[in-house]
Amino acid sequence: MITLDENHVYHDETGAVIPGVTSILRDAGLIDATWFDDYSRDRGTLVHQACALYDRDDLDMDSLAPVLEPFVRAWINFRRGTGFVPTAVEKIVNNRTYGYVGMLDVTGRIGSELWLIDRKTGTAQSWSQLQTAAYEACLPERHRRFVVELDSEGKYRLIEHKDRSDIKVFLAALAVSTWKKNKGLK
Repeated sequence: MITLDENHVYHDETGAVIPGVTSILRDAGLIDATWFDDYSRDRGTLVHQACALYDRDDLDMDSLAPVLEPFVRAWINFRRGTGFVPTAVEKIVNNRTYGYVGMLDVTGRIGSELWLIDRKTGTAQSWSQLQTAAYEACLPERHRRFVVELDSEGKYRLIEHKDRSDIKVFLAALAVSTWKKNKGLK
C-alpha cells in the first residue's frame, strides 16, 4: 500500500520513499517553478479538493469560498458539456516496473472512451503532457489524456495530449532524477 505524507512524499508499506511524478519532473529540471506562488498553489489545492468532492457527489456549493467558485463552476461546465463520468478521483497510482507513483486527478468515460484528466487552475505547461503520460503508464488500460484548464471566469479549455512518445521523455526524466539523487545532486 502506498501512502502520501503531509510533505507530499510517497512511501511504500515498508516506509521507503518512492519518487512521485511531479517531483521527478521537478528534479529533472522540467518544471519551472518561478511562476508558482503560495497563493496560487493553495488555491489550486482547494479547487482540486472541491472538484474531487463534486466528482464524488459530495460538494456543498454554498460552502465554497467566492474565489474558488468560478474554477469549480468551470469543472462543472466541463462535466455537463461533455458528459464526462468519473470512475477514479484523486487516486494514487503506482508503476512497479519503473518504480514511481503519482496522484492522478480523475479518470472516467465519455461514452465508451476512457479519459485521464489533469485539472489545472492556470495555464497548462508543456511538462503536463509528460505528467499525464506517466499516470497513464500506471493504468491497466489505455486512456485518452487531457488537461482541463479551469479559469476564474467559470470557463474551461480542453487540451489533448496525443504524443505517444511522451512516456519515453518521462522515463528519461526519471533516469535523470534518479541519477542526480544517486550522485547527491539537486
